[in-house]
Amino acid sequence: MQDLFVDGRVKEQTWGVVTFCKGSQKFQGKPKYASISVVAVHGIFQLKATELSRAVKLPFMTFKQFGASPKYDGPGWNPLANPVASAMNLDLQVLSDTWGEVNNKMWDDAGDIIVAREDHKDITMQQVEAIAQFALKVQELVTKQVIAELVDSENQDEKAKAALRCKFLQEEVSKEKFEKFFVKYKVDKIRKKDETWRGVVSPYSI
Repeated sequence: MQDLFVDGRVKEQTWGVVTFCKGSQKFQGKPKYASISVVAVHGIFQLKATELSRAVKLPFMTFKQFGASPKYDGPGWNPLANPVASAMNLDLQVLSDTWGEVNNKMWDDAGDIIVAREDHKDITMQQVEAIAQFALKVQELVTKQVIAELVDSENQDEKAKAALRCKFLQEEVSKEKFEKFFVKYKVDKIRKKDETWRGVVSPYSI
């Protein structure tokens, strides 16, 4: 187990991960993910963990950092777009009017974001990559459910709707579901000869 405290205090820094926006990748040659040292007093630790991260019992926060200078690259192309940031910040409150959606004002132009664990434990690029892919999958599934709700809106009261949403979270956005996803994702990466994944451990084992 990793020591969280040094001399009775929270350790001075932890390892987080930057997920770079489209513009940073295209115009600055940044990778999708990169490790970053995050000091204990960083503003990210003042934020609430995302709802998706709490649902899978791996609380982490996302912090808007900065991004590449906006540059035109064709109609409808947003250099500050960061699909991973949006997926990680889905509204998963079962009684919310914006269930399954993303706060567009906050995350449409997210730019580069930092991901760090609420418990100050380290998190790796590979772990964040797996979380990101899981979040994108959840976003796709919850969007389908939202559409189904709209189609059947006349036959559902708020209580029934909330019950279905709770069932969705239990079946699709649980710790067990992510653990299985993580194992499969790791195996697939190794099969594709990505040796950086060979020694990667589950974020729950840290």
